[in-house]
Amino acid sequence: LKAVRAGGGDIHRNSLSDSIQLSQNHLEAAGELGKLRSLKKIEIEPRTREEAFKYVDMSDIMLLDHLSPEELREL
Repeated sequence: LKAVRAGGGDIHRNSLSDSIQLSQNHLEAAGELGKLRSLKKIEIEPRTREEAFKYVDMSDIMLLDHLSPEELREL
């Protein structure tokens, strides 16, 4: 945690009780997310830029670890 903060990063989740993280598999199975949003923050982990744009309005947090630095600059 200290190294992340020293580098200017932020901790997006301390435990599973802080938010709900949805991978592509979850998104394909979940359908409507409205009910989930009222319960917890929604964290989505897109695999591509296209998925990031597709799901940006559905999420409170996006985990972008599958994108390259170049793809992140394009966002």
